[in-house]
Amino acid sequence: MKRLFFFSLLFGVSFAGATQCIPDTNCIDVDQPGQICPDSLPGGIVGEEYSQPVTFIAPDSAIIGTVAIQILKIELDTIKNLPPGITYSCDTNVFFPDTMYCVLLSGTPMDTGTYYLDVSVIPYIYYLQGPVALPAQHDSTSLSISISSPSAIPERKLNDFSLIPGFPNPFYEVTKIGFTTQTPGIAELVIYNLLGKQVYHEKMTGSTGDNYFVFSGKDLPPGIFPYTITKNKARISGKLIKLR
Repeated sequence: MKRLFFFSLLFGVSFAGATQCIPDTNCIDVDQPGQICPDSLPGGIVGEEYSQPVTFIAPDSAIIGTVAIQILKIELDTIKNLPPGITYSCDTNVFFPDTMYCVLLSGTPMDTGTYYLDVSVIPYIYYLQGPVALPAQHDSTSLSISISSPSAIPERKLNDFSLIPGFPNPFYEVTKIGFTTQTPGIAELVIYNLLGKQVYHEKMTGSTGDNYFVFSGKDLPPGIFPYTITKNKARISGKLIKLR
């Protein structure tokens, strides 16, 4: 969890779409200056799908000069300097104090490097007869994503846990999602809808070699369903496309 600075106030901002993710209820605004979770964004790999929800709680006040000002709302202006291939999405760009929000960073990274996100927000205060927008505030140092090339990952790690994409995909009723591992252990599959709601969850004990989850989505509506498979602290992800 992290606090970010905007015009001398501590304001947590991170972006993982409320239409495509749900806030992390373990994110706690301890001193009510605003909060962001997680502390740091996980890195990505060129050519591999990236999907990271981020939860934040907007602040209810700010210090401008020496005066404490009540914040009515925060409006997300832009998020720039994302890694090429990564975009953000959310169902609203207006965030009210002491409320959890979630925005999704997702896509397939196209180039290596460390990218410091330039987040611009517009705070609103109450003045005279109604809300008044203050100048846009920027933070370009608090959030970053590091993208590595596949060759930068030790070969042992790549071979130890890797994704076997779902097939058939797109699918109508049933599809198989697999992973390859060199070390037996518990693996967990979680499938979400684009609102970030979990629609399927399964655990299995993976054995050395190829392993498969069999997923029946016949009762789901047509659409795109992101999924993750985790084993120990490693995570791989992909997307399923359900046809009618």
